[in-house]
Amino acid sequence: MNWRALISDINLVWTTMGLTAAGLATAFVVGRWWGSQTLKKLVSEKNQALAEKDREIAELNRRVRERVPDPPASPDGLPPESVQVWLKPIAPADSELTGLQGRVPTLVIANLKGGVAKTMVAANLSAYFSKRANYRRTAHLLNKRVLLIDLDYQGSVSGMIMTATGAVPEHPNCQVKTLFDPAFSDDDVLNYRVRLAGALPALSLYPATYGFDDLETREQFRWLAGQTGDDVRLRLLKRLRSPAFRSQFDLVIIDTGPRLTTGSVAALTAATHLLIPTSASRRDTEAAERFMRRVSVLKRSGLCPNLKLVGVLTTLTKGSASGVALAESARGSIQAAVANDPDLGVLIEAPAVVLHAELPQSLPIVNEAEQGLPYLASTSSRTIFNKIGAEIEQRMS
Repeated sequence: MNWRALISDINLVWTTMGLTAAGLATAFVVGRWWGSQTLKKLVSEKNQALAEKDREIAELNRRVRERVPDPPASPDGLPPESVQVWLKPIAPADSELTGLQGRVPTLVIANLKGGVAKTMVAANLSAYFSKRANYRRTAHLLNKRVLLIDLDYQGSVSGMIMTATGAVPEHPNCQVKTLFDPAFSDDDVLNYRVRLAGALPALSLYPATYGFDDLETREQFRWLAGQTGDDVRLRLLKRLRSPAFRSQFDLVIIDTGPRLTTGSVAALTAATHLLIPTSASRRDTEAAERFMRRVSVLKRSGLCPNLKLVGVLTTLTKGSASGVALAESARGSIQAAVANDPDLGVLIEAPAVVLHAELPQSLPIVNEAEQGLPYLASTSSRTIFNKIGAEIEQRMS
């Protein structure tokens, strides 16, 4: 056997294998580099395309957001019929009821436009004010004894709160219509509230159910016909001013439906402060402006002379460039409407009309709301409502 030839062949094999491995390694490195450059190029192109789409959307929004004029006033200069029906003068004997003396701070959350997160805001603010001392970031603040009143017959805020706490009404009279029934004494009505023990022990609720809208319509017609024997607009105010209620609560929060019904008008009459949630879309901001004009008419009529507008809360905001631009445009539109309309100036000064805090559009918050209450579910959701609640409290003080 020629060992020298064998060893030479083995060396040749090892050399070939080494060169092959080196070639493969080089090809791998070059391939990864080339692939990364290609990927970076693709990402850059996609980002540029998205930026261009954002610019196109912003331009479309700018065109769409050219101010649409309000509906023309009636020929005789009267307010819309939906407001006129509630402008019957208050009896002299009841006029002192609309003053601020003896009033529990009462925040009504209202808008004549649905789908702007009124219920989400009402439910989570109720949790914030009644539970905040239990969390580290807000432990320096005191919990308030909060009463939440649901005046939307769909009962959305009632369902959200009772799902989160597991509470159930203990009696058929444990519902919001009892507040409007003069046959019940203040003490009896107070005992019919739903006490939300467990997760929210400092919160009480008057839930709404289907059928409350029938009561609203019936009592409105009876009042207009002079058959009620009292002013239906003042029933809620009288309840909340009573010693029984004033001794039990530090704050009242009222959620309303998107209509000027008996419940909504009673809420505005009973409230000390008003919060108007709205999304940043042109249609929704116009609806908020129209609602402010209706509230201004009610206030100047003497029905709610001391009602203060806390402000407009922008909701469902988006973090994209077009979303930020849309929110800023909405802020400017609402501020301009207040600045240019003396009737709106009786509610609030233009620079302060829109809150700095906002409620972003958030899939986690939506998912948490399906299971209960976002404020109780996660730190990130609490942070959002902490900011909103803190600014509202500062404006109410």
